[in-house]
Amino acid sequence: MKLYLFSFFLAAAANPLVIQTSSGIVHGAVNESYPAVRHWLGVPFAQTPFGSLRFEPPQALPANASSQHIQAQAFGPNCPQYEATAPSIYNKIRREYFINGDNGDACLTVSIWAPAQPVNTSLPVLLWVYGGGDTTGGSSVPYQNPQAWVSRTQAHLVVSLQYRVNFFGSPNSPAQDGWLALADVRAATEWVRDNIAVFGGDPDRMVLWGQSAGAGLAGSYSLAYRAEPIVKGFIQDSGAAYGVFSNYTDSQHANFTFLAEHFGCTDAANASACLGTVPQADIESLIQYWVDAGNEPALSFQYQFNNVTTFHNSTLAYLDGHYADLPKILAHNLMDGSSLAALPDIPPYITPPTPAAEEAKTLYVRCQVVGEAKTRQSLGLTSYRMMYSGNFSNISPLPWMGAYHSSELPMIMGTYADVGGEGTPFQHATSRVMQDYYLAFAYDPENGVERMGWPKYNGTLLMEFGRSDGEGEYPARVIPAAPIEDACIGWEGNLW
Repeated sequence: MKLYLFSFFLAAAANPLVIQTSSGIVHGAVNESYPAVRHWLGVPFAQTPFGSLRFEPPQALPANASSQHIQAQAFGPNCPQYEATAPSIYNKIRREYFINGDNGDACLTVSIWAPAQPVNTSLPVLLWVYGGGDTTGGSSVPYQNPQAWVSRTQAHLVVSLQYRVNFFGSPNSPAQDGWLALADVRAATEWVRDNIAVFGGDPDRMVLWGQSAGAGLAGSYSLAYRAEPIVKGFIQDSGAAYGVFSNYTDSQHANFTFLAEHFGCTDAANASACLGTVPQADIESLIQYWVDAGNEPALSFQYQFNNVTTFHNSTLAYLDGHYADLPKILAHNLMDGSSLAALPDIPPYITPPTPAAEEAKTLYVRCQVVGEAKTRQSLGLTSYRMMYSGNFSNISPLPWMGAYHSSELPMIMGTYADVGGEGTPFQHATSRVMQDYYLAFAYDPENGVERMGWPKYNGTLLMEFGRSDGEGEYPARVIPAAPIEDACIGWEGNLW
């Protein structure tokens, strides 16, 4: 660490965009639209998971990697994935939640955004874990670019962690133990801890923040690495710690075997090594064709539980003491289900999902968040409850969309005006107050937001952002929890 710090100050004197890291000498850039932000995109934190490493936990870069030069001015490849063809808000109305660029095996990277004129030399760090249903996602998602937020505050860093998704993150191979995607997040977090100081971040003030599947990873991380969590708090937007596997149906590893045999990898003892050499694009193309066509056997990729880093039941893990005693923000959106329920396949998609379908998907997200909050409350752990209720036309252009799943992210990242127009003063105010609360949590996860008026969760109150109704406009307000959470009492899908 001292060597990196010394190298940083030498390099910064000549060029603040050239930084010595354990991965190499990284050359960053400044986006001309945000001259107050420096960025380094696609910096590797582990070896390329190809061949014998494809279905292995992330492997550290060789020691001599630190001498290589890395051009980090543009995003590298996203992890292997495909885009589902079933119509949704994301692929038909707001594509800004999808990745840009190409996919590839060399995807275990971090992307870093740092102020050009920081308020001090040691700033808190938000480690971003994207969502995408464990199927898609990456650091290049336009709506999830934090440069506007970092530019505004000059008071924090954001680091996006790329992890393997779908089959590559959860292959469920006979030789697999645990969850590769979670191992990727851990390795990336370790890299940030070891290197972030040279970018101006404080390794002792880091928060792991995820949304949807990323929230599930953040929650699962808090159970898996309780003895040495590295971070000082967690933010989980529309997702809870994974862990109940009543639906774990592939104990015989049939999906992995099916794919291996399709590509000629028929020797069970060497199937992983054989399949590791198949081009990732060929594997993803087959999965996309198979899933979209509804063929049998159905392909569903599930990680295995070992009750060490992955748990069969997250509630029992909590009750058995398998958790990091750290604060959390546990959030959901008012209408998560409006984008998760099936969208009628009739352009221009002005017909919403049925109310029953929307409610079922909304409660699927909400009640797992509420369940984790209730479990933590019973153990006396610090949590803050949140609901996003914004309905802004530049993010939700159709009246039925409302505060759908992921719609809070453009507000926090500051990208809400990038597509549908500048928005209203109320939207600006809501975005800023959300950013300020998240930043306060990063500075002091235990008490930062409480000092701003957001009470710790005791089952009675939560913070609502973006509410507008006949009584007024409320960028942020504290409301009773019961009208929101009582729908989860006896909820048949409640896994907690």
